[in-house]
Amino acid sequence: MNLFDKRNKVYQATKDLLFRMIQFESFPNDFYKKFINTVNSGVSIFDNDIIDNLKEFKLKSAKLNSLKRAAEMHGAKPLDRYIRTNIAEREKLSKWFYSEFETIETRFENYLNLQK
Repeated sequence: MNLFDKRNKVYQATKDLLFRMIQFESFPNDFYKKFINTVNSGVSIFDNDIIDNLKEFKLKSAKLNSLKRAAEMHGAKPLDRYIRTNIAEREKLSKWFYSEFETIETRFENYLNLQK
């Protein structure tokens, strides 16, 4: 696999994660494991700007996934303080993921404009 293909694979996995987090706020364990493996296998082919972004995506997606699962386990009691806090955090993270999804192409642009 050439450098472009390796970078594109990480880009596609990242884009898929962001889109999934916008849609569902969660992921199955096998989806996340595949994302982590893809990203970890490709960190040496990016500069720190992308590596830092990928770390942040991993952390925030795990947090949003945990919040969603905790809310599902806790039950839907809309006036419950825990649920209100959980919903507020999830909304904030969902907006963040949407914003990141909108700009992901720009961030990877320099790495994907390679000669094949």
